[in-house]
Amino acid sequence: MLARDIGEFLTAMGIQRATPIGHSIAGVEMTWFAIAHPERVDKLVYLDATIDPAGGHALAMEAKLPPPPRSSESIAAIERAASQTPLNYEEVVVPALAFFVLFDEAPATPQLDEATRKWFEAAFRVYEPAKRESIQLFRNEVRRGRVIELRGTDHFFFQDPTKISEVLREMRAFLAGK
Repeated sequence: MLARDIGEFLTAMGIQRATPIGHSIAGVEMTWFAIAHPERVDKLVYLDATIDPAGGHALAMEAKLPPPPRSSESIAAIERAASQTPLNYEEVVVPALAFFVLFDEAPATPQLDEATRKWFEAAFRVYEPAKRESIQLFRNEVRRGRVIELRGTDHFFFQDPTKISEVLREMRAFLAGK
């Protein structure tokens, strides 16, 4: 697991406690690390990174959703491993801030080829309802959690010029304990 690598890296760098900030599938590893080593974690910041991969995998299998086009083998391996263990957010004891990107329709950009566009449309029907359930789960289970819902952007919202100020403001306030 990559969670072990987080601990080893912090130790090698002489860092006793840290605030992991993770995007997408990185949320799985930082959650596992925070559960296993709460004494080494100050806070957690999830950047569209809190959908339970085991639950998502089960949904994808049930819906017969194929793997995304052009997925790298390394990402596929991480996703396979992550899909084996459900996350239990009730075990997260540190403060956590979670940004969720919500879509009203399947994301589409001009650079998507037809196969990728069709995959996104199918994935939207499977995952978007699950994301809304994940928000509620996070609110219910993470005792010291805070949720920020974003619309009108994409999975890489932290690079979106229209969202950067809001994201930074929310992160700074959270990290400052406000």
